Amino acid sequence: GSESQVVELLETLWQTNTVSRQPLIEVLDSVASRVISGEVNKQPFADFALRHLYPVDSRPEMDELRFLPGVIAAAAGKPEGLERIRVVALGILKSLDQPTPQAITSPRLVRCLEALIAGKGKQLLPIVEAIVAQPSLTESQLMRILAALGRADDPRIAELVLKNYANFSPVVQPVVIELLTQRDSWSEALVRAVEAKTISLQSVNVNQLRKLQSSKDAAFV
Repeated sequence: GSESQVVELLETLWQTNTVSRQPLIEVLDSVASRVISGEVNKQPFADFALRHLYPVDSRPEMDELRFLPGVIAAAAGKPEGLERIRVVALGILKSLDQPTPQAITSPRLVRCLEALIAGKGKQLLPIVEAIVAQPSLTESQLMRILAALGRADDPRIAELVLKNYANFSPVVQPVVIELLTQRDSWSEALVRAVEAKTISLQSVNVNQLRKLQSSKDAAFV
């Protein structure tokens, strides 16, 4: 099938990566996106990625040819990939505390998050907890991270995000509310936060209120 042809192309490019480095990175990046989104049969690409995994590397600026096979393996749910991406994500978070964090870190952190969500790894929640509590992230970085979280379905994500709600800027807070209306279990947590007055009812717009009221489990008193 088409997957086997792409894997064959990847193997060819990998063998000659000193001269075909950029084409290899572009194909790997495209494959990673498709494995994350579930558009392709993950197994052939996971097998390829596992053949080309490098040792665990926590450097945020690590080479793309070290990083992308880990992303693919993680997104396919392979423990070896999930562990590598967990280590990379923690390395990135640590680097954000440095005076001049690497420019590469923001999109790479989002990629790590997407891979952990797709792979349904147990590593996801501790990473989410560390990310939402990270004060060094800019508004635009947080927006991308919250957009990535929209693909997750773990009920506990709502509690982690709500715990840090007061620390988010007025620009980010409405995005958090919108995220929490996307899953019934998250909506329940949002309703509880409004009822407990940790989030103002005025923070929830009319459309979001309608979403909450139409949720089978959520009801305002």
